[in-house]
Amino acid sequence: MDINEKILWQLADMLRSAGSGSEAISLTLPFIAWWKIQEKGLLPQHLHLEEQLGKELVQIIESLSQVQSHAPASFIDEGAYKLLDTARDLFPLLKKVVELGKQGLLNAFSADDICYWAADRNSPQGLAPTLADLVIALLDPADGCSVYAPWEHSGQLAARARRIGYEVLVETPLPLLAAQVLTLTSLDQWQVLSGDPIHAPRALEHGRLKRFASSIAVPPMGVRYDREVVDSDLFGRFTEKTVSGSVLQLQHLMAQTAGRVIAVVPNSVLFSVGAERSFRKELFERGAIEAVISLPSGLLTGSAIPTSVLVLNTKKQSQQIHFVNADSEQFCTSATKKRAELTQIDVLVKLARGVESSPSAVSVQPEQVRSNDFNLEVGRYVLDDAAQKLEQILADLPLARLGEHVEIIRSRQHSTSSSGVAVREVQASDIPDFGAIVSASKDSLFDLSSPKAKTYFLQAGDILLAIKGSVGKVGIVPQAPPAGEGGWVAGQSFVVLRSLKDASYESKALLVYLRSEIGQALLSRLVVGASMPTIQLASLKDLGIPSISQEAMSTASEILEHEVRIQQEIQQLRSKQASLASALWTL
Repeated sequence: MDINEKILWQLADMLRSAGSGSEAISLTLPFIAWWKIQEKGLLPQHLHLEEQLGKELVQIIESLSQVQSHAPASFIDEGAYKLLDTARDLFPLLKKVVELGKQGLLNAFSADDICYWAADRNSPQGLAPTLADLVIALLDPADGCSVYAPWEHSGQLAARARRIGYEVLVETPLPLLAAQVLTLTSLDQWQVLSGDPIHAPRALEHGRLKRFASSIAVPPMGVRYDREVVDSDLFGRFTEKTVSGSVLQLQHLMAQTAGRVIAVVPNSVLFSVGAERSFRKELFERGAIEAVISLPSGLLTGSAIPTSVLVLNTKKQSQQIHFVNADSEQFCTSATKKRAELTQIDVLVKLARGVESSPSAVSVQPEQVRSNDFNLEVGRYVLDDAAQKLEQILADLPLARLGEHVEIIRSRQHSTSSSGVAVREVQASDIPDFGAIVSASKDSLFDLSSPKAKTYFLQAGDILLAIKGSVGKVGIVPQAPPAGEGGWVAGQSFVVLRSLKDASYESKALLVYLRSEIGQALLSRLVVGASMPTIQLASLKDLGIPSISQEAMSTASEILEHEVRIQQEIQQLRSKQASLASALWTL
């Protein structure tokens, strides 16, 4: 705990009767701001803080309202005035602020990270101080001095930017805390606008969006907007007709920026299909992607969503894209309460600009991103030791595409309701580590009248591959009941790999490969998402499989057949084992 945090809690503790920690702090900051404004020589003598000692509470509140007119923005709201009306311990607070001020302890006082220090369920989302430091360090003064900071509820980014000389405009539906923090930082060259940047942007100039040299933001995550927001937009911001909050937020940032955009985004933006992929493709074609920095968890209060820093440029095309893995021991440390902090910020910035090398970073040509279907996940490009070894092996291995040899069939969304015929569904537990699938354990119902219904029934030689949950689990169906009632279908976490009619790749050999160390390593590289690991079908079609001779293919098939025979022998031994004492002490 640094001296700023100690001072803040010492003062806030004097107002505990006013409410929770965050409420006490929201009442404490205006009085520190009062002292700061006074020290700038902006107040007449009768409004000086020490002149309020001994006055009635109503007189102090009236003086506070007059002080507001000398600040760039309102730093106290009506709710706070109501709390002050009942604050029994306001006088000790005033006395303590004056005392600390006269000691010089408030001259350099910074409340930049108050939202992080005092995080509770009533406060806006806070950033780990080192994450805020990283975002600001990624700014380049050569771009210009104007910075746009939408959704900046905490003031952490805006205060840092202002402190090093940038002119900052904040636009947020929750402006109070940002205004308080900025008032404690500076009394000029910043502005706070109250409003929703997506629904009704207010950072305008001559009726058009004002464009800034740079933008910094941690937009709200998991938000979806009504389609009407896109349809009724007057500023031409949205090229994607989507309700995805992340896509619309980034498009808004780019529309307001003539230069660099630095945003903390959920990782889903980097790999999701649909509108997110279309947006990534647009960024790629514009040459707007400069860098992606993957972040460790624990850098945002109240959120476990995996995130990355996305650096874009609307003014200058990038010749390379820099990928940096900050989720490593080199760049992060654990803190209390499941929090984390970043380290070596200066090195991270150099890596993101491609001026320093590290095993935790790589700079790639744009075409490599195109070949990965515009996926921007850092793990696709920054490889650990095992992945680098795999790359060396693959370089000497002739490969074909999986999609050239098999049809990939997504399991149908069959129902367990009262309609359809009885079928059996193969679950992950039905797939053995070795050998073949011999059972389908789940009862289910299937509508035979649905389009291409029989396609979804398993056939002999089909391979089942888990693409959700237990990703990479794979098995083969040696025999299956006829399609229809009593038939087998794949569980919802699987896709079916069915050999094409003219394919020369034996399904048994393909299973052995997919189950191998190399096959599993390649499948793991296709996984996206943390809470629900998933392989996207578009990526799966491009999975490399070795182009092997007929002899090698036969050898792999024989290995599987041998496994199946052993599997049968094991089952026979289990049955024999179970029957040994079955005749004794029966009921």
